[in-house]
Amino acid sequence: MLPLILLFFLPLAFSTIITRQENCYLKQHCGDHFLRGPALKFSPGKPAVGSRIRGGSKAKKNEFPWIVGFYHNGNAGCSGVQISQHHVLTSARCVVENSTRLQEQCKSGSIVSNRQKYHIKDHRHFTLFVGSGCTNPEHCWRNHTNYVVTNITVYKDYNPCDSSGDLALMEIFPPVLPTDGSPVCMAESKSLLGAKLTAVGFGADTLSVKNDSDQLSDLRYVVLSKTSENPSLLTMASYSKSICKGDTGGPLTRDTNQANYSLRGIGLFAHPPCDRGSPKEYRTSYFTDVRNYVDWICTNTGVCTIKDFATECNFPRLIILPPKNDRVIL
Repeated sequence: MLPLILLFFLPLAFSTIITRQENCYLKQHCGDHFLRGPALKFSPGKPAVGSRIRGGSKAKKNEFPWIVGFYHNGNAGCSGVQISQHHVLTSARCVVENSTRLQEQCKSGSIVSNRQKYHIKDHRHFTLFVGSGCTNPEHCWRNHTNYVVTNITVYKDYNPCDSSGDLALMEIFPPVLPTDGSPVCMAESKSLLGAKLTAVGFGADTLSVKNDSDQLSDLRYVVLSKTSENPSLLTMASYSKSICKGDTGGPLTRDTNQANYSLRGIGLFAHPPCDRGSPKEYRTSYFTDVRNYVDWICTNTGVCTIKDFATECNFPRLIILPPKNDRVIL
């Protein structure tokens, strides 16, 4: 009986790096606007306008199949984005607990290392749901496939004092089923940013009459315009539009060819905060620029840039079937 027990826990014990074949397959099937899994039907069209969060619009079912929402100890957490069958990318601030002395440690002249400014939360306390098959997780997440987190990796130079390197990877189990979600396309280091980008997340609805802080809101999206770029953060802004609580860790994407979405940033925060100020106020949303971290993502996940597809993906037969019966219902 002992060998069976060890076999059951094996997927939870080691880091998962996708193979080169899987990476090639991923590049051919990433970034769907609507989920294209087996036996799924959809009717693309103009998104329905519903629950608005600082100008955001309610998403249709299965419209953004790479979005991820999660709970920590049963409480509403952040958003994230699926980048492979095994990996979710999110913000480091979503998975760490800052030091009680952080304010002192952030003062000029402090010799405390970045790693001493926080500790990583226990991965076993997270529950994730992948895809937008459920646009309001409070209503249907208990009947949706729930994924467990097996490992969390925070970017080695993450600094909570200035938000530099604010990225984290979550390894999940079982592998994401194609009926639940599909990965977004990963940016390349030289990818163009684009003037207008789409932020997606389960952010709190600050315009709702009834707003429970322990609940995730309807999935929604908002289109933002670029204001500036720097080596660490992307800033996007609009009048009356911004990311909000619960959108942290969610993706900032570019629609590359009217069909596929490519990742550009990971949501951090907005200024002024979405629940303050005038509804018509000019608002700025801040994102980690993932184009600066593609090598780190590649090393830790196997989701890598392919420079020459014909050469690097020249396999005798490229067939990668997704797992079928690995659902974990919590």
